[in-house]
Amino acid sequence: MSGDWSSKPIALFGRNSLSGTFATFKDTVLMHGEFKDAVKQQPGSEAVVEMVAKDKNAIGYSGIGFLTEGVRAVSLAAPQNGNCYKPSAEFAYSGDYPLARYLRVYLNKKPDQPLDPLIADFIRFVLSRDGQQLTIKAGFYPVPNATRLQSLKSLGISGDAS
Repeated sequence: MSGDWSSKPIALFGRNSLSGTFATFKDTVLMHGEFKDAVKQQPGSEAVVEMVAKDKNAIGYSGIGFLTEGVRAVSLAAPQNGNCYKPSAEFAYSGDYPLARYLRVYLNKKPDQPLDPLIADFIRFVLSRDGQQLTIKAGFYPVPNATRLQSLKSLGISGDAS
């Protein structure tokens, strides 16, 4: 290799092992392998982004909702076809962007029992237009409408969460 950047060390930043982002990256990119010792684990995605923004020789991984000025999300090649995809909602929903994942809400609910009304109201809000607008405002992609409606139906929450 040659050029100005060829001799520059690359600083590596990532999440700590308690993070779902850490687990997704480890499973998807490292194929269940281990991180290099040189990866500087951070307690939160904001910290990863901040460290990368401060060092022009740095790379890291974080959720799309933590994107700020001074960093950029990169297009990635999908292993199944080698095509490169932008980190966009379109390619996240289609499954083409190789690091896309849903953020999930887990409920402790007995299968034969209805949801507690307070929990149902919370889920209804999360999946409502207002809840999804907050998701967008936070920098994340909203739940696709078909997924949103299926989630409400599968939980026995009546009506459309408008």
